[in-house]
Amino acid sequence: MFLEVMSRKVLPSGHALVAGVAVGRPNGHWLSRLPRRAKPLKFRLALCRYLREAPEVAAFREFYSGTPLRFAFDGFHESFQGAVMARSKG
Repeated sequence: MFLEVMSRKVLPSGHALVAGVAVGRPNGHWLSRLPRRAKPLKFRLALCRYLREAPEVAAFREFYSGTPLRFAFDGFHESFQGAVMARSKG
């Protein structure tokens, strides 16, 4: 999804990418935190071309292709309240 978003002529807002979900405060989405020099279309297209064609990136993707992404880790919690609740249960 990163390459698809970065290849767009006009960058979408965070709210457009996660419709129906409160993103939070302004500047809470990764797109709003991009450095000014990374926002022009010419730069973004060059970055996308590099990420699609560079042998180093292909090797990186190949190395990690067999490892599924993990979103939950034992002992780590989404919030302070979640950690306190987990501690009180165990």
